[in-house]
Amino acid sequence: MAAQRQVSAIHAGLNRQSCWPAPLHYTNRRYNSDGSVQPEPGDCGGTRVRDVTHISTYPDHTPATGITTLAYIRNMGVLIRHLERQPPPGR
Repeated sequence: MAAQRQVSAIHAGLNRQSCWPAPLHYTNRRYNSDGSVQPEPGDCGGTRVRDVTHISTYPDHTPATGITTLAYIRNMGVLIRHLERQPPPGR
C-alpha cells in the first residue's frame, strides 16, 4: 500500500502543465556578451567567479521554481516500477 500512496502523491504533485515543479537550487547567468580581456579583481581560483559575463552554475539562495531532471527521473522511475508490477491488461 505504501507504493500506491507514493504513486498517488506523485500524480497529485503534477501541476496544470502536467509537470512536477521543483526548486532550482543552482542557476547561472544568461550569456550577454563575451568577457572582458581585463581580469576581474578578487580571487578567480574557485568555482564562484564574480565576472558578470561568467555563466558557470552557482548556488541560488532564493531558488526559482522550474522543472528538474532529478524530479522527473525520480518520479518516472517510481511510476514505471509501479506499472511493471501490474498484471498485463486482459489477464
